[in-house]
Amino acid sequence: MENFVFIKLSLKDKNYITIGKLFEELAIEIKDYIKNHLEIEENSISCNNNSEYQDILKWFKPIFLPEVYGTLGDKNVVLMLDEFDNLDDINQDKANNFYKYFNQIVVRNNKLCLLPVIGKAVEELSKHFQNSFRQVTLEKIALLKTSDVKKLIIDPTAKLKYQDAAIEAILKLSANHP
Repeated sequence: MENFVFIKLSLKDKNYITIGKLFEELAIEIKDYIKNHLEIEENSISCNNNSEYQDILKWFKPIFLPEVYGTLGDKNVVLMLDEFDNLDDINQDKANNFYKYFNQIVVRNNKLCLLPVIGKAVEELSKHFQNSFRQVTLEKIALLKTSDVKKLIIDPTAKLKYQDAAIEAILKLSANHP
């Protein structure tokens, strides 16, 4: 895992913008995430592409992504795209182009992985959206059972003894999230 950098991005409220604007906002969020969460102050990632590159899609892959890799020391990048199912509401042509473009980037680039997070059941999504995930491994992530959370609390620290009140406080604090 040390060869990977996980960057969490949200697609919430991005279903109303053009594809170019979507990639531009993703680029800005990636740069901000690297600066704020990975504590890399000085980096050579540029987001001032509008004046030089009219087509952001021709800028994102050949220029922006190599700058990201260089800043991160050539580590692999995993983009965790939260609220990915919000894109199910966008114009089908725009969505199709978005999926096609991201697919081209990922297939031709072994340094970038996408981890789309979908909050709805797959069956609730449009057929177009479902078809875009035919080759993807789906994994449901849900709250843990209380017994599993207790094991996660107790087992790694088998030498420590927890009072029931302490376990209950941890359960309440974590709300059974993994």
